[in-house]
Amino acid sequence: LIDTDLGQTIISDLTVGQKVWSVNTDGIKFLSTITKISKTLIFKQSLVSIVFSNNQSIIGTPEHKLTGGIKFSEIKINDRVGRYLVSNVFTTTSQKEHVYDLSLSEGNSYISNDIVILSSIKP
Repeated sequence: LIDTDLGQTIISDLTVGQKVWSVNTDGIKFLSTITKISKTLIFKQSLVSIVFSNNQSIIGTPEHKLTGGIKFSEIKINDRVGRYLVSNVFTTTSQKEHVYDLSLSEGNSYISNDIVILSSIKP
């Protein structure tokens, strides 16, 4: 779920022009407009699921980065990501599914389940 001006929204339901929450380098949240949505079909590739102490979870490709530039694949149990401890990490193999990324009018991050995700889309 992505944090938007209208509440949390499933990433596949987002549209260009919609506003999502981002974070600047000082950690201040602000609204930014989606300028591009990347949707990539993956088949039999690794996905990393990270479960946090607040029982929220996020799923990403091993190379995708979170706040601080750490890759999904580098996260370990008991690491702190944002204000949450990681309670579980596991890797699965996708059968056939889409992964998404967002490009924004300002900033290079968006918030998913209260965790800052860095965009990998180059402006």
